[in-house]
Amino acid sequence: MEKRLARNLQFLRKIHGYTLVELSRLLQISKSALSDYENAKSPPSFDLVYQYCVRFNVDLDAIGSELLEEAKFKAGKYQRLKVNPTDMLIQKQKQALLQQKLDGVEVQLTLLNQLLESRESENKTLKLQIQLLSPGV
Repeated sequence: MEKRLARNLQFLRKIHGYTLVELSRLLQISKSALSDYENAKSPPSFDLVYQYCVRFNVDLDAIGSELLEEAKFKAGKYQRLKVNPTDMLIQKQKQALLQQKLDGVEVQLTLLNQLLESRESENKTLKLQIQLLSPGV
């Protein structure tokens, strides 16, 4: 997927007539970073990919899932749906809450595993005590 995304970033820049220098200035990143993204030397951040989608009116699913073609692009096949900024904020908040819940569940799982180990150790100790106290052992 990284090479496809890299090619799509380069495709969008070129089809809109931007040089690396021009687009890097607009995106407020270095020319070398942009070049690295377009050559799949390093992955771009989600925010940068989103900036491409907004700037070039391309759907996020399309930019990441398929190799963009000029004819389809000119026909408007890849146009993004307009998204309400409030909806995006709500989505980000939901993602943050889900991450917090996931982190909480991971902590609970760790604590439960520690409790289980403690109980198993306690059971072994009790078994040894029973053996020591049992006559004829």
